[in-house]
Amino acid sequence: MKRIIISIALCILAANAFAQEGQKSAKDRLTEIENMAGEIKESKGSSRPDEVFSVDAALSHLYVGYHIVSEDLFPGGKSHEVGLSIIQFKLEPVKWFNLTAGMDIKWDRFIAKGKMYEIGTDGQYTLSTAPTPNRIKSKICAFGVSAPAALTLNLGKVGLKFGADATYDFDRYCKIKNKYRDDNGKKKTDILNGGQIENFRLSYFCSVLYDDLGLYVRYCPGTVIPGSALVYDLVSVGIFLEM
Repeated sequence: MKRIIISIALCILAANAFAQEGQKSAKDRLTEIENMAGEIKESKGSSRPDEVFSVDAALSHLYVGYHIVSEDLFPGGKSHEVGLSIIQFKLEPVKWFNLTAGMDIKWDRFIAKGKMYEIGTDGQYTLSTAPTPNRIKSKICAFGVSAPAALTLNLGKVGLKFGADATYDFDRYCKIKNKYRDDNGKKKTDILNGGQIENFRLSYFCSVLYDDLGLYVRYCPGTVIPGSALVYDLVSVGIFLEM
């Protein structure tokens, strides 16, 4: 009889232990489900950036591009542009989409080898009628500010940027640099200040980015440089770097 009572007690203890283990397992499963739900909720909310609106004081981007200009007017000169941001405002409601606007400083160079440019009496850039010096390189320089605005779509590490900018060039910084060698082979540089360039220009651009580096194309309709050094409907291609 004692053995029967002991056996029954052991069975009760074993059943109680299994019941407690079952309750514990159920609680663990419930905890796991709650954790999974939290992870799913966090993953859904991860598309929202840490900062919806931000301001970059300087050096948010840099671009260097090549101007596609007439070889008749600017032969072999590798005309180019360089732009650097001063300030940029960024609105990013979700990680895959943002809007930016700001201000850049911009340098333009229109370079010709074997030709010499001058400033005419009307203030326009003209080809020189004087005999061309030896190994001449003539450079029309412009400096100004631009106000770009752009929309960017981010697809993982790949980004697509579309925008427009308004550029204003300062007359006082427009000049010509003529570099050449005199009859004795000595290097000379003549600088002519002034000249007319279209002060206000509107251009459109698009770029493809991978991470922070990309390629861009810019189109500026209308006249850029009037006169015999005529540049119009300017297309530029180059490299864009976000910092």
